[in-house]
Amino acid sequence: MDWTKTTALASIAVMTVSAFPVAAQASSGTAHSKHRVVATFDAARGENPENILVDRDGTIYLTMLFAHSVVRITPDGRRTSVVLPGDRALGIARDPRTGALNVAVKRDEPAEAAIWTVPENAFHSTGKPVRSVVLPSTALPNSIAYDKKGTLYAADIQGSVWRVEPGQREVRKPWLTHPLLEPTGEMYAGAPMPGANGLKIRGSAVYVANTAQGTLVRVPVANDRPGTPKIVHRNLRTIDDFAFDEEGNVYAALNTVDRVVRVAPTGRVTTLLTHASAGLQNPTSVALSDPRHGRTRLYVNSSAFAAKDPHPALLELRLSTWPATTVDTTSRWAHNRAA
Repeated sequence: MDWTKTTALASIAVMTVSAFPVAAQASSGTAHSKHRVVATFDAARGENPENILVDRDGTIYLTMLFAHSVVRITPDGRRTSVVLPGDRALGIARDPRTGALNVAVKRDEPAEAAIWTVPENAFHSTGKPVRSVVLPSTALPNSIAYDKKGTLYAADIQGSVWRVEPGQREVRKPWLTHPLLEPTGEMYAGAPMPGANGLKIRGSAVYVANTAQGTLVRVPVANDRPGTPKIVHRNLRTIDDFAFDEEGNVYAALNTVDRVVRVAPTGRVTTLLTHASAGLQNPTSVALSDPRHGRTRLYVNSSAFAAKDPHPALLELRLSTWPATTVDTTSRWAHNRAA
């Protein structure tokens, strides 16, 4: 998640998270989950975790929003970091063709905006990040993802999606702009709520979360062109980034209501983590571990950018050890199935 201006985010940080409305629950119980804290961070140093990447070997990479850095956490707990140019580090993804680790960075200076590549040796202080893709200085790229061919897609919170072909070094126009991706104009503490925010590739479609509209949008792709966007899930209050499992379940971070939910293909919504059950503060991203390495784990970042007493952290939930959770079947979680 990224509000348009850093100053607006700073003003939000003095507000309590409880100021945001929480979606109604069908059950009066609270979701409780067996989770653990993988790592904690220092909000005073700008260490608000924004986006997550989990490699096949279990190594975790986190972008730090205001510290404009990438933190690398190995399976044995060792932590190293690389500082990026710019003032906001956002989406992170690995190029399936080259293996390169790429990060969306935003600053109002064109020379430091767009997609930056972070070589592995940068985590050992022998290499440096390099800008690999140039976008217009007016672009606000957030979540990024690659398809199997190595084509990069980036959600722009102003209401569009950027597409970068393999080897392409500069993109001047969005691949898609559409009302279903746009913000609504809703403000909070002087900051506009983002439109297109989270983004993932599944099959032959691009899926985009619209934070302001509370929707998940499917965009079919044919011959490299976008088809007609369609809403597949509604009323996911301030949905940020999300992940799919192999069965098509969506795991979504609901930012301002401090909640992580699972949405089944049928539309059934299950609450997995909340502020009450896990101390969540503004979760902005989730990621799943590789199922081939045993029990699947769900990683959630607690960004804590709007908490009066912030505790940014990375949490882990073992999916096969879920206890009973709160299931919401009210009309506020209405679902439209994709055609």
